[in-house]
Amino acid sequence: MQTITINKNTIHRDFNVLSEEDRELVLKDVKYEIKNHLCEDAALYQTHANLFQRYKDKTYWNRLYLTARAMVDNNYKYYKSWANLSNEDNDYQFHQHKNKMTCVYYLKSNLPEYGTKLEGNVILESTENSMIAFDGMIPHSVANMPKNIAKLNPRYSVVFDFKRAF
Repeated sequence: MQTITINKNTIHRDFNVLSEEDRELVLKDVKYEIKNHLCEDAALYQTHANLFQRYKDKTYWNRLYLTARAMVDNNYKYYKSWANLSNEDNDYQFHQHKNKMTCVYYLKSNLPEYGTKLEGNVILESTENSMIAFDGMIPHSVANMPKNIAKLNPRYSVVFDFKRAF
């Protein structure tokens, strides 16, 4: 695991999180959820925030969760998870999570330069099959791609949120 500091914030990154077979299985599940169970109360192309609960009986989802769990210390417990699709219809905005730790798994990403944007025009690259962990209270956003680029390069990510255990 790699640790970096940006704007006095610690960010952890892990690479090669899943095998290619497991990554493809997670992607198949996420595509199904986006097609059939979109959350109407969230940004366009976001699943409901119970994604891991729906798939926790599948070993490849457990491997993904265990990577996120390992990136967060034991003062935090699992809170919720969801998936996002970034394409030409998106307009993600800066936001913060009420919890304390957020893990983003870059499930499918052809263009790493359109990753997670932090204040000050800092972009955390969305390297496919990598995961980042950071304080969810840091204002952040999906880095929106120009429509003509996004149309040909959809990006899928899975988010795990953790909150203080006490």
